Amino acid sequence: LEYYIIEPDGTMSHRETIATPRSTMIHDFQITETDAIFWDLPVVFDLDLAIQYINDPLAGAMPYQWKPEFGSRIGVMPLAGGADRIQWFDIDPCYVFHPMNAFDTADGKVVCDMMKYPVAPLFPAPDGRPASGAPPKATLVRWTFDPKGASDSFSERPLDDHAGEFPRLDERFT
Repeated sequence: LEYYIIEPDGTMSHRETIATPRSTMIHDFQITETDAIFWDLPVVFDLDLAIQYINDPLAGAMPYQWKPEFGSRIGVMPLAGGADRIQWFDIDPCYVFHPMNAFDTADGKVVCDMMKYPVAPLFPAPDGRPASGAPPKATLVRWTFDPKGASDSFSERPLDDHAGEFPRLDERFT
C-alpha cells in the first residue's frame, strides 16, 4: 500500500510504504484532522488470474476474489506518521466501497461512517460462484477506534438500516 501527501501546489511532501500481507482491493480510505484510515478487506488480487484475464477476458477468471478466510482489518496511522506507527484493528470480514465521513473525538478516538457490505458485491468466490446467494446490501455503520487505547478492539454501531450506497455529507462542512 502506498500513501502520499500532495500539497496544494502539487508537490509531494510525504510518501509512505505500508506492508500488507496480500494485495487487496482498497477502493477508498478516510482521513481525519490527525489520521489516515485504511481498509484492508478480503477482496484479494491474484496476478496469475489477471494475466489470464488480459490474455483472454472471456476465458479468464476475475482477478479480484472474495476470500473472507483472510480476515479484515482497519489501519489507523497519523497523517504524516510512519508505517511503523500504524495501528491495526481486526474486524469481521466485510467490504466497504464508499465512506461518508471520519473525524476525531475530543478523547482521542477515531470515528468512521461508511456503507458496509457483509459480503463483497461484484467479486466472486475463488471457485467463480457468487460470494453470496443474493446480492448483498450495504448499510450505514459507524466504527469507533481508540488508537491510543490499550487494546485493538473497536465498536460498530448501525446508523441506518436502509440499503444504500454513495453516502454524502453536507459539503459545506468538508
